[in-house]
Amino acid sequence: MNKLIQMILYAGIDPEDYRNCLPDIHKNNRKKLTMFLFVTIFFLTCMSLGCLFLDVIRPNLPGYVFSLILSVLLLLVNHKYTEKNPQILNCSIYIFLSILYLLGIYIGTFNFKDQPSTTFIAFLLTLPLLFALRPVQNIILASIFNILYIITVILVKNKAVISIDIINSLVFEGISMIVSSFMMHIVISNFVMKERMRYAAENDKLTRMKNRNCFEHQKSEYISLSKETLTCIYVDVNGLHELNNTQGHVAGDQMLKYIAGEMIKQFGSENCYRIGGDEFVSLVPDLDQKNLADKITHLLQAVKKENYHIAHGFETLPLENIDIDDLLKSAEEKMYRDKKKYYEDNPAIRAFR
Repeated sequence: MNKLIQMILYAGIDPEDYRNCLPDIHKNNRKKLTMFLFVTIFFLTCMSLGCLFLDVIRPNLPGYVFSLILSVLLLLVNHKYTEKNPQILNCSIYIFLSILYLLGIYIGTFNFKDQPSTTFIAFLLTLPLLFALRPVQNIILASIFNILYIITVILVKNKAVISIDIINSLVFEGISMIVSSFMMHIVISNFVMKERMRYAAENDKLTRMKNRNCFEHQKSEYISLSKETLTCIYVDVNGLHELNNTQGHVAGDQMLKYIAGEMIKQFGSENCYRIGGDEFVSLVPDLDQKNLADKITHLLQAVKKENYHIAHGFETLPLENIDIDDLLKSAEEKMYRDKKKYYEDNPAIRAFR
């Protein structure tokens, strides 16, 4: 029962894994929505023009025109508002699917009252496969419009085809629910796999910080994230080699994890990187000096409480003509001065490097 519920709610995917890959799912859904809207607008335009020449589809003209207008408006909304707003994106997807479901109901009932409906059944089978949505979302949406379809069939269509349309809609809705849920499991599983591979490539397994590979790719992005200043905090762990030799690598790993965790607390996981065996860097946009001093004080106090020690250096530069490499170099030089002082004050500890 639990597996069935998880399949319906999250396509059989662990909820945390699903949430981790949501940004990629939203990006993919937005791309698909844009493509499907263009295709829909092109198709509806052709069909609307075709109504002027073909008697067989002329009764569908109001449905085509109404759906075309809504699709154009939705394309504008999608272009302007959905890139950074997942809620608006999801609403736009629901509206787009609703437009097509309603068009299928209109064509299959009002204009062909004495014939079994095929358009709505086709939409019932295909629309749940268009976007990477959780099965529960597809099931609810399809069920709402299938109920609306059945009501419309009973009220509008000839008695000879009512039972056929109702049976077909119920049978194919069931098929659609099963097939789309299975397909969503495959689609979302692919997103989860890609997210895990990306995470492994960009994050340090021990400290859960971003790694040097990620740092090299992302460091230049901080210029666009900053409004006035950018601060670099450079940290090197003192005594790691000695701790590994005296207490073992488990103790050394524990120290690295603890210090990394304290840096993340102060500067945020999105801004912290492990760029070497015992070296950590944080890049923080628009951090005022008082706040910076407080955070460094808290970091040093937390490290000292566990009888660990770090060498640190920091630099803040205005955004105008800033060079990331110069910023890093300045913070690193200050860190090395602090590290040198630590070993001068503690001659019993073997000098680093």
